[in-house]
Order: sequence, then structure tokens, then C-alpha cells
Amino acid sequence: MNDVFKALVGSRKFWITAIVLVSLAPLVATGKMSLQEYTTKVEHLAGLLVAAIAIEGAAEKWNASPPPPPPVNVKVVGEGS
Repeated sequence: MNDVFKALVGSRKFWITAIVLVSLAPLVATGKMSLQEYTTKVEHLAGLLVAAIAIEGAAEKWNASPPPPPPVNVKVVGEGS
């Protein structure tokens, strides 16, 4: 569980989400933003984060080096005969 917490705290996506949610909450509490608007913004944020994670995953696969070819047994003709 400790590793999960460390990974979460080290995630930029987590901190972006936390900052947005905390910064919008006072607007809802003071009545400057309706709960429906808040929910819509949270849904948009979730969609953006899912897209960011998908793009990041695709980029990692795209940039991954291909596996090395299997070893080939080569017999040199003329040596040691």
C-alpha cells in the first residue's frame, strides 16, 4: 500500500486533479458555481486525464525499442578443420 501511495503522490495527473477539485470547491460553496457546473467540469477533467493517460501509454509503446533478434548459431567454414 505504501508503494501505491508513493506513486500517487508522485503523479502529476493526481496533483492536477487535486488542485482543480480543491480550487473549484469554494466556488460551489459560495454559490458562484452550481453543483451541476462543478460536476460537468469534473467530468471534463476526467475525460482529459483518460486521454492524457492513453496518449502517454501509446507514446511509451511507440518509443519502446524492439526486442533484440534471437541468437543465431553461425558455423564458420574453414576454421579448425
